[in-house]
Amino acid sequence: DQAFTIVFNEDVHRALPGNVAFTSSPTMLQASVNAVPAGGKTALHDAVIAGLDHLATAERQKRVLVVLSDGEDNASRESEDAMLRRADRSDALIYTVSTARLDVNVGNERLLRKLAQATGGSAYTPKTERDVIAAFGDIAGKIRQGYTLGYVPTNPSHDGSYRRLIVRVLAPGMRAPVVHARDGYLAPLHQHGR
Repeated sequence: DQAFTIVFNEDVHRALPGNVAFTSSPTMLQASVNAVPAGGKTALHDAVIAGLDHLATAERQKRVLVVLSDGEDNASRESEDAMLRRADRSDALIYTVSTARLDVNVGNERLLRKLAQATGGSAYTPKTERDVIAAFGDIAGKIRQGYTLGYVPTNPSHDGSYRRLIVRVLAPGMRAPVVHARDGYLAPLHQHGR
């Protein structure tokens, strides 16, 4: 596995040292989380977009973005809609872990749920620090146990339209497994003259 960290307040910073884009070193990841002190305003929308852009450069096919935030944004240049559109266009799963309930219910858990659901991920709303640790453990398990499915659409039009998807898993003789999948995708948009 390879990972990276982005830390943000009113500014968004890739936190790994030097030219390191991704790492598998737990020590380097832990140090990078503490690279920027907490405080100031919050540019959540910009940070998610930066994370998705960086994740698009990864060599691995399975891409996951984990967002730890209270969900509030008061400093982004990008809008909530722009962030959600970028999430829709990405091939990443987004898991969100809200810190709102740790801060006396200050935050926007609705936005974090929307962000996770748009990509087929899950939203966690822990009430204690122990619940936060459990949420990250659950996310790690889902990443390891997940499958990536692909298909060829029957509609070949490159019209930029939203295409709904329904994923069902049949397991004869077993209870139906829980499926987390995005509810659709944006078809590619044909660019004339290219």
